[in-house]
Amino acid sequence: MYKLQALITASYICYVHAFTGDVTAYSYDWQGGNCKFTSLWGNFDSAGKTHFAAINKPQWDDKMNCGLCASVRCTSAECSGGQPIIVQITDQCPECLFGSLDLSIQGFRELTGNDPARYKIEWDFIECPNTFVNGAVEYYVDSGSNNNYIAIQPRNFLKQIVSLEIKSAAESSWRTLTPPNLSSNTVYLFIGDFSKSFPSGPFQLRATAADHSTLIESFPGITVGQTLYGVNQFESSSSTTTTTSVSATASPTTSISNTVPPPATASTTSTPTPTTATVATTSTPLTPATVATTTPPATTLSPATTTAATSTSTSTSSCTISSSDYAAYELKTWSGGFSVQIYIYNPSLDFDSGSWSISLSLENVATITESWHSITAATNDPNVWEMTSTSYNTQLVNGANYVGILGTTSFNLNASVQSITLFYANQTKSCDIATYTHNSVLSQSLANTSTAVLNDPGTVVGIVMAVLMTVVAIAGIVYIRRRDIKAAKEAEKSALTPCHLVLSTPMTPQLL
Repeated sequence: MYKLQALITASYICYVHAFTGDVTAYSYDWQGGNCKFTSLWGNFDSAGKTHFAAINKPQWDDKMNCGLCASVRCTSAECSGGQPIIVQITDQCPECLFGSLDLSIQGFRELTGNDPARYKIEWDFIECPNTFVNGAVEYYVDSGSNNNYIAIQPRNFLKQIVSLEIKSAAESSWRTLTPPNLSSNTVYLFIGDFSKSFPSGPFQLRATAADHSTLIESFPGITVGQTLYGVNQFESSSSTTTTTSVSATASPTTSISNTVPPPATASTTSTPTPTTATVATTSTPLTPATVATTTPPATTLSPATTTAATSTSTSTSSCTISSSDYAAYELKTWSGGFSVQIYIYNPSLDFDSGSWSISLSLENVATITESWHSITAATNDPNVWEMTSTSYNTQLVNGANYVGILGTTSFNLNASVQSITLFYANQTKSCDIATYTHNSVLSQSLANTSTAVLNDPGTVVGIVMAVLMTVVAIAGIVYIRRRDIKAAKEAEKSALTPCHLVLSTPMTPQLL
């Protein structure tokens, strides 16, 4: 396992943790996260492959925090050691509250000394150390790119990139690509949707970081579906030297020396990504021919020697596919809502022969508001929902897979799982998925639920309105009761009795 504590220098120790929340764990495998990175990274194996994290939705910043690092310290008494670890943001946790992180299982065990559960943490963003980011910034050109639509994903960057611009050798001005947080695309991509076709041939990229420092890279041409390896990296904030922009040269290829093939240890594993929206065009596509910039360049920044993290998994459910494979689910509930996350670890070869689906039988569920890594639809049974694959995970990968849903409950009752069944191998096989071993610990306690409720402005407003409506209802009942009592008394006074008849009937004396 990566010994990350040794990498925390004085510059990392002195900062004040800015965020507090809960920490949980969800996977052994970094692939398939919402950032849709297919490489971490091209010219070395990043520690982010084992020490990764899904950040909560309020701090997801609509994909802009992808690739950043965070230093995390456990503050619960159950944690051993109390030393912080570093993780890299590669995913989003839709159901996590502000300040919470969902870590890799490897990272969680190193942080807490325990198997996955729910503990308290404090954390903050930091610059990634050289076990996570090493060498120059890389730029992946999305496979859907052409002369009118260019989508680029920066990788292996030391600072958050907030702007990416592109300029061909024949142009005098920069074209700004739309950043991920301003596009409708669900993938971490900077997108140029051009009305004027972008010329083929040599071009430059200019990346601007959140601290306004910039890098300029020159490339001989755009290669669709390939990674362009730059020769520059942002300066560390701990350095006294400010970042210097690289000037463009008359011949964009003269300053590039990146013909060295990647090291033997470079990762070649990739995961299919969702198809991004592309603009139909009849223009000539960008030349996909391989050029020197599609292989990692030689660099003097050598990655620190690390030891790969290792872990063993134990089947914790009744859905055993083979001796080392299993599936399990985790249910989290809170006032008015719930989430179900399903883990399918190291699926067997049976999954390669056909699609998969999951049937969920739930109680006290009103609506399903969101799902991830799956498409969720209602069935004829109001208590049963069906989850099916998306375009990029029709076949589950070897390693950790996870899908999930987020929803609301009926009448503020707690949601409950009656059964979850996994169908696979062209629907010819199935198994029942059991609850995750630590589900009772992972489910929010009454104290955590109270804190979560009070941290949610919408919930607070709902509680206040409910109290006011209750008071109004009680006042109405009291008023109606008093009105009825008064009316009864008035009716009693006006009622005719024998005594009234005697007094109102004239008496005529009779002579005997």
